Amino acid sequence: SIGIENADGSDGLQVAFNTDYLHDNLAIQFSQGPTWLTPEQSSGILSANTNDSIKVYFSPGSLCEGNYTADIELDFDFDDNSTASDTSVVIAASLDVYGINEISVNIDSLDFGEVWTGNADTLEFVIENIGTDDLEISDISSDNSVFSAVFSDATIVCGESITVPV
Repeated sequence: SIGIENADGSDGLQVAFNTDYLHDNLAIQFSQGPTWLTPEQSSGILSANTNDSIKVYFSPGSLCEGNYTADIELDFDFDDNSTASDTSVVIAASLDVYGINEISVNIDSLDFGEVWTGNADTLEFVIENIGTDDLEISDISSDNSVFSAVFSDATIVCGESITVPV
């Protein structure tokens, strides 16, 4: 048997069962279609000399800024009397996503507690980019000169974070 299944074995996809399907240099690829591209229907029947439209929805959701491409493949099953040689058509699809900046900081204050004169202590906070575009941070400052962040300018890409010591 050839196939894949989830971690607990409750769901799977079988490619071949009890056949001579395997041979040297055989490659099998399992892949999921892009989440941003969804056809309204995945199968249907089209009578001779007719046409139909299939809606395809493009939804960026929380994709990071960028250009996304995919192929929409239409596969055809012809009856036994067909002389058609092409059994599929490929339509190129692309989606340009323009991002937004959005920042999140994991805390709203730092409490150093008691620190003796002449000693130093360091605490950290995390800056996360929860937007869909790169987040550029050029400076971090305090209104009290006793505190300083160990920081140089940074670019935080979509979905990533940095830790800043103070």
